[in-house]
Amino acid sequence: MEFEHISYEVEGGIATLTFRRPEVLNAHNHRMKAEIQAAATTAAEDPDVRVLLVTGAGRGFHAGEDVKEVFLGGDGSQMKTDRARALLGDGDPTDWNGQVSPLYFYRYPKPTVAAVNGVAAGAGLSIALSCDVRIASEAARFGYLYTRRGLMGPSHAIRMLVNLLGASRALEMMLSGELVGAAEAQRIGLVSRVVPAGELLDAATEVARKLLRGAPLAQRAIKQTVYKALYDPVAMDVLNTLVEQALLESEDHHEGARAFAERRDPNWTGR
Repeated sequence: MEFEHISYEVEGGIATLTFRRPEVLNAHNHRMKAEIQAAATTAAEDPDVRVLLVTGAGRGFHAGEDVKEVFLGGDGSQMKTDRARALLGDGDPTDWNGQVSPLYFYRYPKPTVAAVNGVAAGAGLSIALSCDVRIASEAARFGYLYTRRGLMGPSHAIRMLVNLLGASRALEMMLSGELVGAAEAQRIGLVSRVVPAGELLDAATEVARKLLRGAPLAQRAIKQTVYKALYDPVAMDVLNTLVEQALLESEDHHEGARAFAERRDPNWTGR
């Protein structure tokens, strides 16, 4: 697919996906959603990509749905058609265009880092929440604006906000539709770090490079278990036991043990 509304670059094991509709603060339309999923799928299937870094061009990270195109224009009918097909089983339920409650990057197999450079609102906030690590610039703002559009928002975003902020602070944010600044976002645990705008990509890339040190299979297993702990704690123990047994037989585990004994960096193969 040729990209019109995003850019996709790979360097040193890190894929960078950049939203590029700066004229609408990177709000997405139907095509942009398809492009994001295509790029994310490419990164997931590329053995040379270990980490996916997501950011936005211009003043916004991602401002959610482009209201004019999605709800007031031709995209709206296409979105309804896609969702109806998904509900009837005549479509891929993981397709971003057909999801009733979008997963975004929640089940993504590789580590993800969101470099939030500006406004992350509505679906944009949901996308940032679905990334494993969130780094924000001082210009970042976060808003659960669904309530101001007469909507509830996706279930995964609601769960993540409650887990991150606690019910009271999450409800205050969701019910009011307030915009939370970067400093407050760090204070309440919405992001792990805030840096000056000019240092954001360097800081996010530094985190991504740090994640390269981990074993790919173990990272995938850890992600699955963490999100099970958040969303399905009863099943977490079973998953943890089964996956840990499998990891004990992996080449990466044996390489990690050898590297530790030989006092060198391990050479991960993802097998």
